[in-house]
Amino acid sequence: MKTQRSAFLPLLVILHVILIAFTVVGQVYKTSLDRHFGYGKPVLSVSEDTGRDALYYDAACTTDSETLDHAHGVNRQISDEGIVLLKNNGVLPLPAGSAVTPFGFRFVDPVYGGTGSGHARVNEGYVCTPEEGLRAHFSLNEAVIRAMKNAPILEISPDEATYTGLQDAGNGNRAVYELPASAYEGFQNTCAGTTGIVFIGRMGGESSNYSLLPLSDGTPHVLALTEAERAAVAFSKQWCSRTVAVINSANVMEIGDLMQGPLECDAILWVGGPGNTGFASMGDILAGAVNPSGRTPDIWEADLLRDPAQANFRDMIYAGTEGTAFASNYNGTNKPAGLYYIEYEEGIYIGYRYYETAYALGAIDYGQRDAQGAKTGAGAVNYPFGWGLSYTTFTQRITGVSRHDAGNKVSVSVLVTNTGARDGKEVVQLYFSPPYTDYDREMRIEKSDKNLVAYGKVSLKAGESREVTLTFEMEDLASYCYTRENPDGTRGCWLLEEGAYRLVLGKDSHDRWDETVLNVERTVFYDTDNPRLSERDAQQDVKKTAAVNRFEDVTAYMLEEGVTLLSRADWAGTQPTPPTEKALSPDRLARASGYDPFTDPYTGNGGVYTLLHEAPVQKQENGLVLADMRGVPYDDPLWELFLDQADYEEDALWELLITSSGNTAALESLGKPLSMDRDGPQYLHAPRNSTFRTYAYCAEVMLAASFNDELAFAFGDSIGREALLMGLTGWYGPGLNLHRSAFCGRNFEYYSEDPLLCGRMGARCVSGAAGHGVLAYVKHFALNNYEGPATCLTAWATEQAIREIYLKSFEIVVKEAETVLRYYDASGLRAKPLRAAMGIMGAANMIGTEWCAANYALLQEVLRGEWGFEGVVITDMALQLEPGVVDKIFRNGGDLRMYYYMKMPEDTRSPEALQAFRRALKNVCYAYANSNLLQGIAPGVTVSYTLPPWQAVLYGADALLLLADVVLLIFFLVRRKRGEIS
Repeated sequence: MKTQRSAFLPLLVILHVILIAFTVVGQVYKTSLDRHFGYGKPVLSVSEDTGRDALYYDAACTTDSETLDHAHGVNRQISDEGIVLLKNNGVLPLPAGSAVTPFGFRFVDPVYGGTGSGHARVNEGYVCTPEEGLRAHFSLNEAVIRAMKNAPILEISPDEATYTGLQDAGNGNRAVYELPASAYEGFQNTCAGTTGIVFIGRMGGESSNYSLLPLSDGTPHVLALTEAERAAVAFSKQWCSRTVAVINSANVMEIGDLMQGPLECDAILWVGGPGNTGFASMGDILAGAVNPSGRTPDIWEADLLRDPAQANFRDMIYAGTEGTAFASNYNGTNKPAGLYYIEYEEGIYIGYRYYETAYALGAIDYGQRDAQGAKTGAGAVNYPFGWGLSYTTFTQRITGVSRHDAGNKVSVSVLVTNTGARDGKEVVQLYFSPPYTDYDREMRIEKSDKNLVAYGKVSLKAGESREVTLTFEMEDLASYCYTRENPDGTRGCWLLEEGAYRLVLGKDSHDRWDETVLNVERTVFYDTDNPRLSERDAQQDVKKTAAVNRFEDVTAYMLEEGVTLLSRADWAGTQPTPPTEKALSPDRLARASGYDPFTDPYTGNGGVYTLLHEAPVQKQENGLVLADMRGVPYDDPLWELFLDQADYEEDALWELLITSSGNTAALESLGKPLSMDRDGPQYLHAPRNSTFRTYAYCAEVMLAASFNDELAFAFGDSIGREALLMGLTGWYGPGLNLHRSAFCGRNFEYYSEDPLLCGRMGARCVSGAAGHGVLAYVKHFALNNYEGPATCLTAWATEQAIREIYLKSFEIVVKEAETVLRYYDASGLRAKPLRAAMGIMGAANMIGTEWCAANYALLQEVLRGEWGFEGVVITDMALQLEPGVVDKIFRNGGDLRMYYYMKMPEDTRSPEALQAFRRALKNVCYAYANSNLLQGIAPGVTVSYTLPPWQAVLYGADALLLLADVVLLIFFLVRRKRGEIS
């Protein structure tokens, strides 16, 4: 008995130590534990006003099966219209019930989307495999299918070609996975009379680009056809009656050999990243049940490595910074540490803009193809931007051009006729070709020969004609001039130069249906005295802010010796060149290496942009909660009374500002509930332990290929339905970055190489989601076009390229996305129009030396100043390591730091710091007050939370141990009283 007592006491001490340790650790890592093991349940205070149920959003779906069914229908429309028929010599559509023989690893293991934060997990019961898509219409070569499923998988990398297992077939950014040619040997006779369908696919993902290195089998790079794929095509052409290639890749590939020559296929179909329904649509299109209507959202080059952007698409580290860790994921342990850089020497000439301009200047052989998509002449381009075939035929012609709204708006009427025997959908594309003058050469203004300015889509029955009207603003034809000296002493502005502008009704970016001329009588400078209409409409201030140079140092870097700027003034002599080793100047390196909130000359405590030097009022009891602020205008004085209640000693306040990843914390001082936020531009990631399932949609690039804005809205609406049902508010999507290079691993998350198409799709998507109260964090703002070392990457471009190309899609979304907000005022439930874009995710990279998520020029001057943005800015995952980097977020216009663990700012007490945190709180609260976070929470209602499950268990264990202590103490006291112990 004595031995048992002696063993029990040490055990009790050990349990005390363990539980104390767990309790301490639990408080330190509370945010992360909540995220992994669940949050407490909300408890609403009882409202005295029983007439206000605060159901601001109609629950269109009440179960996850209903949302999945609805999403399935939407996605089917997207994949029906987003698949692009690149080539067809008349072999398609195939007869129903005819025999087909599939080939290729991607038939066995298809690509549905990409990897990383944008991945999509297809849904059992909803997903259609390539086999199922074909089997719905055709009889399949079962012998070849069995052989492929049992064949070894060949991994072809730059180092070697070796065999691997299905579970090891990764995302393919460095290697290609295929079946060896031997997989088809012995089955030649089974192919006779069948149609061979060869599946060729590539899967991309976050954090790495596609390798530019040659593969070990002689393939020039990952996006070219491997020898195994060539062998599969050759086998099909030899033994099958006809051959169709299916390109299962969100990224453009080099497929010239499939268009002509020994490996020419009868038809080529691009299915992108198809999500659950894409292969069902593929089967329907091959069988003719669906008439294809997709168009290429990117140009398809003949030689991807000769694209001008490729000269500056590689890892380069500034000399003298090697070994210095600027980010935790590039700290030298697994990946080389240093400050990386990339120079956008091609300027505005990306994608079709480059090739159309080069062709207009006579600098390239463009390449020829016939009306069926077969290559008929060598050249730089396989397929233009906006290319796609149909099973019917159309004609288009311009029937009128008019200017209205004081001449600022232009309407172009187009008569579209279906001249074929099948019903179908046609895309109407309008481009403009601006004049390029001596003034442009003098002022260093670059102008692309072709620029998409408007588009639409129309459905027509066989023989039907319909007039389509495309509209745009005159200022949409303007160029940005960064050399102009403005009357008020600033530099740079948009200008619409006088002259003749060709309006080209394009079959695609290269070939045309019709054209006309729009004359601009005089040059218009959109400077501070004359802001653009979109700026005047977007900004709330009486005095309007025009776009002027905000990135002077970034442009200055591009004008320095050693950087080549592509220019129409000397096209041949200014082609981009590969970067040479260089060092960053000491002053720029200092800006990129750290930030001192106390002394920074711009946004530090004595900085020129730091206007408020008095500590804000705090800890007031004004009786306001977040639910009272719904519908209150951003500039209403009531916000000041609301913010006066903030308690900067509240732990949850710092949890909100510093560790917002997947949620934003509840604030007792401001009555803000906990929000659940999730990633997934293709697949809304459900919270951990969620009982709900979410849907795997097509990749964004496939949605863009539909050229259908209504489908973009339907997609956003469907995301909103899912989010509302699950209780999700913030959505990290959609992605708005451009396809600068085909080798970017994350292209599946983004729409297109064209900023107008990207922006219009994004605006409609955000509008659809906002209808269900979803706060869309559009990403990644901005110039995030290179994966890998993005967290320690400086991106350099001229101000013209930054504004015309890389900011344009975000600008369109911020200015054009709209919704209707329902809210209460003294009169009851009201509704009013509201701008829907209230969330931005700052990119991980820098523009010049300034991190995008903490970039004053980008966030305060452009986003909030010029575009009138009213909302919240969150960082991407904050892996940056520079001193003072957390302070820099809030001092320069950021509002939330995305990370799992706390890293406090260096300055949390100065008046300037507190004012920065107050501004961030306002932006967070404004955005979430006008979201579905307040669904069911009427004005005046407060929200409290039960203990999180893990915390309840931990506290329960603490209580049991305390009870054991009490029992033991009583036991000893009784024994002592009895004299059994001394």
